[in-house]
Amino acid sequence: MKKQIVKVSLVQSAKVIALMYLLLSVPIVGLMFTFAPVMMPGVGGAALFLMVPLFYALFCFIGIIISGWLYNLSARMVGGIEYTTADV
Repeated sequence: MKKQIVKVSLVQSAKVIALMYLLLSVPIVGLMFTFAPVMMPGVGGAALFLMVPLFYALFCFIGIIISGWLYNLSARMVGGIEYTTADV
């Protein structure tokens, strides 16, 4: 059975993916700041540690809204992504 994704919810998709990126970026930034004093002396600080994941999530949120809008526009023109499902 074929189905098409003909529209995605822009804000809901952006919220979910931005939160995923925020949660993913926190341990990565933690590792980066653990080793940054050795590689880049003078770089660090709690404010920067908190701001990097927040900006990462914010730009992801905006990017997903733009990507979702482009998908919805494209799906209107040529149809959505098709996929096949099977009962297991």
